Amino acid sequence: LSTPVASTGCRVMAALAPALGFAADAADAGTGVVAFLSVQAGEVDLRLAVGPHCGGALLADAAFQALRALLPDTDIYVSNAA
Repeated sequence: LSTPVASTGCRVMAALAPALGFAADAADAGTGVVAFLSVQAGEVDLRLAVGPHCGGALLADAAFQALRALLPDTDIYVSNAA
């Protein structure tokens, strides 16, 4: 990752922490919740490690809202594990 994108990635994880219920400053931040995160210029792709059932859909919506608030002019893709 280039420096600006890496910096954005850190901001993204910090924004996702309260939405997904993990500590952003922990060494394993997002482990068990975030399966995949790609931050590129103009696009964020987030795949959660939880399925859409049992609250997974609510987590996906919370993540989307957090990302939209942080990056309003960015294409945002959030999906759940199959």
